[in-house]
Amino acid sequence: MNIIIINNQIYKIKSNSMNIGFNDYIGPEKLNKEYKEFTFNCAGISIDKKLAEKYCYNNIFAFNEDVLENLKKYIKIFLPKYACSFWNSKIQKAKFYIGVNDFGIVKGIPFCGELSIIKLTQYINKIINNNIICLNDSNFSFNDYIKINLIKVKGPEKTKYKVNTKFSNFLIEKEKYMKYYNDYLKKLNNWRVKVLTINQTKLIDLVNTHNTRQEIIKFIFHHDPNNKFIDLLKTDFKLEKKPHEYVMDVKNDINNIYYWVTRWKDTTKEKIRCKKPILKDNFNNYNTPINLISGISDMIPYWFNNNKNMNLYLIIIKFKHIDNNYIFSHCNYNNKWLLSQRVIHNGTPACIAL
Repeated sequence: MNIIIINNQIYKIKSNSMNIGFNDYIGPEKLNKEYKEFTFNCAGISIDKKLAEKYCYNNIFAFNEDVLENLKKYIKIFLPKYACSFWNSKIQKAKFYIGVNDFGIVKGIPFCGELSIIKLTQYINKIINNNIICLNDSNFSFNDYIKINLIKVKGPEKTKYKVNTKFSNFLIEKEKYMKYYNDYLKKLNNWRVKVLTINQTKLIDLVNTHNTRQEIIKFIFHHDPNNKFIDLLKTDFKLEKKPHEYVMDVKNDINNIYYWVTRWKDTTKEKIRCKKPILKDNFNNYNTPINLISGISDMIPYWFNNNKNMNLYLIIIKFKHIDNNYIFSHCNYNNKWLLSQRVIHNGTPACIAL
């Protein structure tokens, strides 16, 4: 078996289009060959992160409509540009592939059931005729110069794992984070209780409650070991309730007990405020499930093993060489008419504007 290694992965080499399988290598892009890997990133997919997790967990393929919508957008965005580029550059045996990545690895287009070659051909002809013009001949017939092949690709072998390993790693990391996050919420709630307690407890209750009374004594001792209020607070002394105006008048008098009580309360409030728990880590992998589904190729082995009537397709559109010195223009996705050609740019095949 002939093989090639790309990014430390081994792929089988296929020299022709017969019996092509998932992850087969069909050669690099060339001047006459353009590859596009099929994903859901072109037109998007109508699921949220929570639903994406569900689909990654159960491996159910429920995306036929998304396949059709994205396939239409692929054709509308890319096909007119490459068709014009091939024809303007007089490329022989030009081909445009949908379902092959940039490295020449076949990934395919997944679909539950049968893709219709008739509807596909009708749509491609519609896009070609509506989005390409021949500047030399307004009645030019494009249909005579394209051939559409819809090839069934051999599906992947059965996987060793029940769910995608990237999704399994996501679940492990998510569980770790949720433990950390729940612990943070618990600490934050305890902190809020302390803040409310110190803010809402009356001064007389702070002094006349044993635990906070001991803290006040320690506070006074730290600032003035010989302070007379230390001995007073060690007795059965009970602080009497005073009007708010009185407390405001004496709170700055160092010889009044309210000076020490209010000072201790303000200091304690600041200490508590500074100890507010901080969420240091963020979970940045919430998009993993939806990215796996949108990227398609990583999920194909799991879809094939868990859904009936799954098929994998490869679209190859062939462009017949046009002998005449005709020039073609295409309408891009922004409704601008452009001229382009197929060239080798920095050693890589590319389409550039004329």
